[in-house]
Amino acid sequence: MFRYLKLTFFCLMLHTLIFPDFVAGQLAQPQKPLRLSVDVAKFRGDVTHTKLEIYQSINRQGLTYQNNNPGYIARFKLDTKIIQKDSVVFQEEIVETDTVFNNDLIEPGQQFIFTQPFFLKPGHYQILTTLQDINNGSKSSNRVPVEISTFPEDSLVLSDIQFASHIKKATDVNNPFVKNNLHVMPNPQSLYGDGMENLTFYAELYNLGFSNGSEGTYCVDYIIENTEGKTLSRIRGKQRPQRGKNAAIYTSFDLSTLESNRYILKLDVIDNTSNRHTDISKTFSIFRKADALALEIDQERKVYREFDEPALQNYFEQIAYIATNEEKKVFKQLELKGKREFIFQFWQTRDPSPDTPENEFKNDYIQRLFKTKINFSVSETDGWKTDRGRIFLIYGPPDFLDREPALLDRNAHEIWSYETLQGVQGQSIFVFIDLADNGKYRLIHSDYRDEITNPAWESYLYK
Repeated sequence: MFRYLKLTFFCLMLHTLIFPDFVAGQLAQPQKPLRLSVDVAKFRGDVTHTKLEIYQSINRQGLTYQNNNPGYIARFKLDTKIIQKDSVVFQEEIVETDTVFNNDLIEPGQQFIFTQPFFLKPGHYQILTTLQDINNGSKSSNRVPVEISTFPEDSLVLSDIQFASHIKKATDVNNPFVKNNLHVMPNPQSLYGDGMENLTFYAELYNLGFSNGSEGTYCVDYIIENTEGKTLSRIRGKQRPQRGKNAAIYTSFDLSTLESNRYILKLDVIDNTSNRHTDISKTFSIFRKADALALEIDQERKVYREFDEPALQNYFEQIAYIATNEEKKVFKQLELKGKREFIFQFWQTRDPSPDTPENEFKNDYIQRLFKTKINFSVSETDGWKTDRGRIFLIYGPPDFLDREPALLDRNAHEIWSYETLQGVQGQSIFVFIDLADNGKYRLIHSDYRDEITNPAWESYLYK
């Protein structure tokens, strides 16, 4: 049996309301693609159930607003399914609207945040979330695998880490985002950086060696590691008095000294009363546009003044995914000076607004390039050289992401789906499989033109 509660919230900056002069009935086109982010965290429930919290965020800039006179209205539908053994065991559909009087009120970073708690019995589940913009029909989906097990009653154990945008003392205990008298606003993207330089998180600690009248203590160390497991910083926690057998762990600390990249947060707990230890970890990312811009500026300077032939070749290889065959042929034949001029013209010819100082196409590509470094780099292989990096650079982020971890008899894999690619309507899929169990996902199959096709791709899923 499921116990279910639907909750909804979004935050907006306040602005003066202005009625813009738009053509009646015209759709205000979204400034960004429709994007859906989903995260989950497991907490202790009862003897037979675990509490699973699902966090979902929708970028406001990705929605289409239609003239509603007065104002403009966005309509969207959020469908959440819990799937077990190919059967839908629960489904909930939410239809929401958002009205504005001025499109200028829609700013970068604004998100609709949803949280949905469930009590589930042990087992393997899939959380499938589908977002549809009702005004224009566009969709975005995300599938998250979850392994549910009950929390033991006789050992020190932590819940999952929930990343948050902020945590504060609760003023309304009935608010859907409140637990342990704390208002915890989820950050489903697990993304920090621009506008959010503090890493904020919440977790719960269970089964401390507490007894009435004792003066026991426990200590929590906060560790940040890179994706290779190297410790970058360790913040030693203070001795905390035990107030009971369970405790809420929450804090926030500055990330401004860390560069844009992927990291691992680890909580390391010692119960001094019982001399027991436990830990938990979770991956998060930092991305700052300024870091991507700095990379672009640095490369620009070196391309035109400092790069030698090999360095120019390496730079061109990073942008060659969007070059034509003729451009690749021409670049190969040029001398050093000609290659520098070629790269300058390469970006100039792709500038959608040449009368302005900013090249939006170039900036978007450089940011994608930077994100491949954060999300897809493995060992000594740069993210842009990987199959996932190449597809991300050419086509952008997928509309549907199905991610499956490795099992005893099954390889880790990701299936990316796009509703429309380069003007071609109809869903296209890309199947990436980690065949060597080393994080290097290979593109095994796609049904999109000019990409590898393998009708027997499902056989590669099994070890």
